[in-house]
Amino acid sequence: MAGFLGRLRSALSVRTVARQVFSLHAAIVVLLVVAAVVALVLQSRADSEREARNRSLAVAETFANAPGIEEALAGPDPTAVLQPRAEEARKASGVDFLVAMTTDGIRLTHPDPA
Repeated sequence: MAGFLGRLRSALSVRTVARQVFSLHAAIVVLLVVAAVVALVLQSRADSEREARNRSLAVAETFANAPGIEEALAGPDPTAVLQPRAEEARKASGVDFLVAMTTDGIRLTHPDPA
């Protein structure tokens, strides 16, 4: 009977060790998968923000360098000339807003005329 109990304990301890090793491997795999998902989400967010920044800058530079902008800014009523052009450029480029300002910080155009 004592021999049987010894073998039973030995068999159970082998299973326990095997179970522990399996659990350790499973935990490592889960941690690696979670770390990879977190890294991908963070990278995706950074890429998305960078793309939005680049797109906004490209739209602003294109509008600022468009023919007739300098003349409109020097004219008597820049808002009357620039507002329709800014709104057209905003819609065509798909950005949320496109605002032209003076160097003093006075807005000449805005999507909300008020």
